[in-house]
Amino acid sequence: MDGKVKTILWSVGALAVAGVGYMMYKKISNKKKYEMPAGDDYIAPPITTDDGGSSTPSAPVWSPATAAQNIYDSMKGTGTDEDLFFNTAEPLSSAQRTAVKNYFNEHLGEGDDLCEWIEGDFSFGDEDRALALFGYPTGAWYSNC
Repeated sequence: MDGKVKTILWSVGALAVAGVGYMMYKKISNKKKYEMPAGDDYIAPPITTDDGGSSTPSAPVWSPATAAQNIYDSMKGTGTDEDLFFNTAEPLSSAQRTAVKNYFNEHLGEGDDLCEWIEGDFSFGDEDRALALFGYPTGAWYSNC
């Protein structure tokens, strides 16, 4: 093999390794922990009042906008934050996932729907798992959308 060809191959390999390393670094450095209650499952702890009694604060109201934003944040840019995606989507009920999907498609999809975003960011088993969570068909070799 010619010396120039070896040099080019080593350079391309080094760039590929550097690119993968950079993507992993960005994913780890930008990772955010979103731990939201699924809405109906949240029970606020009682608060002791000044007169010695106790009261229960109102639980935060669940919003599809917040969950949809987490889903969007997990897939935007380079790389995918699978933990954020699945930690947001899996605790939701079927009705909540439908509300999140509708909100995402109407406000955050940038012209594409959630199915297309999932297909663009996930592959193999994770893609099927993510699609199934939101009621999309799975297992197609080309497109499920």
